[in-house]
Parts: sequence; C-alpha cells; structure tokens
Amino acid sequence: MRSDTELRIRADTAAPYGDVARVMGAAQDSGLTRIGLITQPAGAASGVVAR
Repeated sequence: MRSDTELRIRADTAAPYGDVARVMGAAQDSGLTRIGLITQPAGAASGVVAR
C-alpha cells in the first residue's frame, strides 16, 4: 500500500458511533495512517445553513 493512501469517512448522525469507530480501527489495523472524517454543517444537506 502506498504511504500516502488516505481514507475519508463520511457518516451522518444516523450512523452508530461504534460502527464508524470499527471502520476506523479496521483501517488502522490494515496499515492506514491517514484517516479523516468528512463533516458537513448542520442543515447543509437540506440546503439550509444554520447561522
């Protein structure tokens, strides 16, 4: 695996935290060191951005 390989995880509030943590752990166990979470501001999915 290339050393610059990066995993980006996107999960909404319906995704159980434990499931996301298990995916991150499995990625780390497989040798990935660049693991990131993609976030979105509250309301952005509906087109309404909280101010």
